[in-house]
Amino acid sequence: MSELIFVTGPSRSGKSRRAVEQAERWEGDTVFVATYRADASDLEMMERVRRHRAERPGWRTLEAPDDVAAALATLSPPPGPLRTPGARSYPRSKRRPGQSSS
Repeated sequence: MSELIFVTGPSRSGKSRRAVEQAERWEGDTVFVATYRADASDLEMMERVRRHRAERPGWRTLEAPDDVAAALATLSPPPGPLRTPGARSYPRSKRRPGQSSS
């Protein structure tokens, strides 16, 4: 049976590190869901994203900055244990342009 774990917190708070530490102890198909929207103008964060990707070479990574559920539905085969650092929901008034309401 799959397990879904959300690791939440503000930017640069250690969510990815915590998720990696947890996932390293588990066996099986691990899907790491990254919810950060890459911004090429933020060079420090782009370097962090590169490092985070390198920390999880054996796992499938799903980049889903807008709609985690829809992105998960596209995975084939479906995931085993699932790790989702940074998964979050924005109040409708705080959504970015083009962001879905689900």
